[in-house]
Amino acid sequence: MALKDVTDEVLGTKNNVPSAATQELPINPPVVQSPRDKGVVSVETTESLKNLDKLFRNVTKNFIEIGFELYQLQKSKRYKELGYSRFDDFVLTEMKLSKSAAYNFINVCAKFSLRDENNQPSKVLAKEYSRYSSSQLTVMLSLDKDTIITVDPEKSVSEIKKLTKKSKDASGAGQSDNDSDNDNENDSDSDGGKVDKSKKKSVRDTVIPVKRIVMATGRTWDSVLTETVHKASDAFLNDEKRKSDGHDYRIEVCIVYTDEEAI
Repeated sequence: MALKDVTDEVLGTKNNVPSAATQELPINPPVVQSPRDKGVVSVETTESLKNLDKLFRNVTKNFIEIGFELYQLQKSKRYKELGYSRFDDFVLTEMKLSKSAAYNFINVCAKFSLRDENNQPSKVLAKEYSRYSSSQLTVMLSLDKDTIITVDPEKSVSEIKKLTKKSKDASGAGQSDNDSDNDNENDSDSDGGKVDKSKKKSVRDTVIPVKRIVMATGRTWDSVLTETVHKASDAFLNDEKRKSDGHDYRIEVCIVYTDEEAI
């Protein structure tokens, strides 16, 4: 995987066979090339990369520990030792993780792990959350403490998401009356005439955002469609996983490139 590539290059045992790390999340930005300076990589950073390489072999089991390692790299800015000015570029290139996926790991660790003597996150999941899966904890990030206490570990991810929606609806309930008045006022134009409602934007015209889980990146089919990537992808492409996560996972094939005009 990309983490091994970094470690091997530091140790002078570069292996060009790429692999992938799996996780939740989101739109796939352009791949950033990895400019590394071999002379400034600390022992701590090398050890972190080795640890992450091992931990990503079982994401579900090691979710909190992955979050802790990423938290340490992000907080200390040690990713700069590898030639990256931004943490986002580091996790995308070295671990094939999107920004939101990386921060899901970090935030779950920060919110649900035991605190050390300095009240900082640790790599140990707090006992009261031991019955929850990583997917459940990710959804629970948006819930307050009082609501989290009421969440049954037996609930599915989709059921927990409904609690999140109810919480948002409750916070916005006070605005409903004003919104109704505004809707009535907006039915007329500034000249007192009626607005042609047929010109209003249809819900069908709304662009629904799609989240993407980056399984692998490369310049050839052989470098992307490896056995490791195949197995990692298969974990998402079954009805049981779709039902438990509440997501209609599917395959998408696309070619990406850097938009130079946007820079």
